[in-house]
Amino acid sequence: MLRPIVNFAVVIGGLYLTAHLFPGVRVDGVIPAALVALLLGVANTFVKPVLKVIAVPVNFLSLGLFTFVIDAAVLWYIGTLVVGFEVTELGAALGGAIIISILSATSNTLLE
Repeated sequence: MLRPIVNFAVVIGGLYLTAHLFPGVRVDGVIPAALVALLLGVANTFVKPVLKVIAVPVNFLSLGLFTFVIDAAVLWYIGTLVVGFEVTELGAALGGAIIISILSATSNTLLE
């Protein structure tokens, strides 16, 4: 029961860290950040696996690094859906995807 709550909080923290480090990402408050974290969880559960299957050849050639591009595209798309969260640069989306992935992987490892 604790794990989903911690992961949710870690993603929110990752969004704020991304907004602080990259000028192309803007978060206007806790509610938009929480909504983005919720939508990222839904997208990672349902949409991302389909995109990963479609991108298998490119992912194979890039040694798995194309996964970050998929994450960045999902983050950018969610930025178009949520009022109060904006991603204006591809580099910022890519940096945000990497930061959120590293923080999530770290929290998952520590919670095991």
